[in-house]
Amino acid sequence: MDIRDRSGRRQSAWLTIGLWCFTYLTFLMPSFADRAVLAWYDYPIIAAAVAPGVLLSVPVYLLLWSMRRRHFVPRMMAAGVAAVLAAWLHSMLDVSITMLLRGMFVADAPVTVERLMTRFLTYVWIYELYATAIGLILSAATSQVRERQLVAARIARHQAELAALRFQINPHFLFNTLNAISSLIVTGKPGKADEMLGRLSGFLRASLAGGPSDTVVLADELDTLSAYLDIEGVRFGERLRFDLECPPELEDALVPGFILQPLVENAVKYAVGPSRRGATIRLAVSAEEGQLAMQVSDDGADLTSDRPHGTGTGLENIRNRLDILYGRAAELEAGPTGKGYAATIRLPLHRDGDLRHPI
Repeated sequence: MDIRDRSGRRQSAWLTIGLWCFTYLTFLMPSFADRAVLAWYDYPIIAAAVAPGVLLSVPVYLLLWSMRRRHFVPRMMAAGVAAVLAAWLHSMLDVSITMLLRGMFVADAPVTVERLMTRFLTYVWIYELYATAIGLILSAATSQVRERQLVAARIARHQAELAALRFQINPHFLFNTLNAISSLIVTGKPGKADEMLGRLSGFLRASLAGGPSDTVVLADELDTLSAYLDIEGVRFGERLRFDLECPPELEDALVPGFILQPLVENAVKYAVGPSRRGATIRLAVSAEEGQLAMQVSDDGADLTSDRPHGTGTGLENIRNRLDILYGRAAELEAGPTGKGYAATIRLPLHRDGDLRHPI
């Protein structure tokens, strides 16, 4: 049973008990207002006459609960009919109980039609009020359940989007890596090929580990990035140079898993690949005012003017992930620097031991 259903039932139970306790006190008020003194037996008699309301409220509640997802008009019609029937039955029980119990203490205890109708009209108002209040409680509970379902659906959608974004692996990278491994084997370098294959295995394992919204410590993210660069280093040799600037105190900062690899991959593809002299890729990590900044830049200046920009999928991928995980608290800035190209991620600085899921 949903916790909100339990809450609605608990509220309805308290409403039922409170309503009939209030009704009992209301039936006693005229005597207090007229300064009349009731006989001692009148208090339990009135209580006995009111008490059936607790039991008669149950079928009214169950009817409204069973129709809580119906349209407004059918629910109101059912509530009105149920209230009238419950009021009529209660007025009959009221008169019968009163006549029976008062007859035990008073010789002449007449019951008139006027008393029956008065009680009926009184109970109609009470049950109508009760049905209206129960309807409001059930409507609120149903709305909360639907809202919770919508939130769950949004979270599921975000999880699916994150999974799709995080697990996008460039097929060209895999093809080139496997081709490089094959070339190493053909050229008689099985040890190097085995090392590269192990790096590829570790890289793929890291890329698939954890949930799509999980965060990892920066040190683990850098290890994954190192595995990727080692693989590309076999292809490009000395043309690929990497420079890392990361203060040790930031290595326990939490970042979305696999967030840096697309930026480094772009630098390899557009700065190192087309250049005979290659390029230096630099990763600089810093912290300021509660924000963690990670900048990936290259010095492919000779390619900046006519540098191909690709489809922008990698950058858009990162922007979408940051937006889902952090909203406006994170951003990605990217563009030429005159000396090459730079992309900077800024996000809230959290450390290991904080929440691992920013959502």
